[in-house]
Amino acid sequence: MAKIKNIHRFLTRNLLKSKKLYIFVALIVIVSLGVGCHYRTVAVNPGNKNDILFSIYQDIFSTVPTLMIIVPFFLYLIEFVAETFNKCNILLKYGNVKQWWYDENISMLIFSAIFAFIINIVILITILFSGKIGVVGIDMIKFLFVGFFLQIAGFLILSSIFNVVVLLINHTFIGFPITYFIVLPFSLIKYIFHNPKASMLALNEYMFLKYKESIIINFKDIFNIFWLVLIYLIMCLIGYFIIKDKDIYWEA
Repeated sequence: MAKIKNIHRFLTRNLLKSKKLYIFVALIVIVSLGVGCHYRTVAVNPGNKNDILFSIYQDIFSTVPTLMIIVPFFLYLIEFVAETFNKCNILLKYGNVKQWWYDENISMLIFSAIFAFIINIVILITILFSGKIGVVGIDMIKFLFVGFFLQIAGFLILSSIFNVVVLLINHTFIGFPITYFIVLPFSLIKYIFHNPKASMLALNEYMFLKYKESIIINFKDIFNIFWLVLIYLIMCLIGYFIIKDKDIYWEA
């Protein structure tokens, strides 16, 4: 079993060496620096210094870059995880479906944490580039901290939807567009029609705190982390029961 755990290191190394990851980083940095350039000329109001930090964050993670860069690249990169775990030589190393499913989800967690870490580093670089790093206080730190965990939870939900789709259709490549177009409509309804009811179902609204009007963290934000984690766990259970019933390689 110890050798099986090496798969997490293998997948992480391949992610960190992937050209796709660095294309993603380059694109999100370009978008962020564009936002930073704009805010270099904006004066900070001493009485509302949090407002400008909140505006920078909201502009970086507006609907278009989120749906056109962040979500597609994440789904594109986790395809490699699903493909790896579905290879016969990997499947045959496992004695039961439960351990296989657990390890695949741990790999998705690692990928999600790496993506969330990159995103938050880019935010700090943008704030520094905009010349506003001096106004960062405890409120912004708490805001980024909560956002980091919301993003991990959101990416995990994306990965679980992707996994369930792949299990149902038995095709990782097609799993990418299907998952994307499951998530896309809810965000587009909010973006096009500015319908607040749609935002309740738009994953990016939670991941990037788009539902907030300030960087002040409250109980609702903490609750949203647990809410997203609960959705993820439910999706994991759905995926487990699907693969258990398939019984491809194991006597589950």
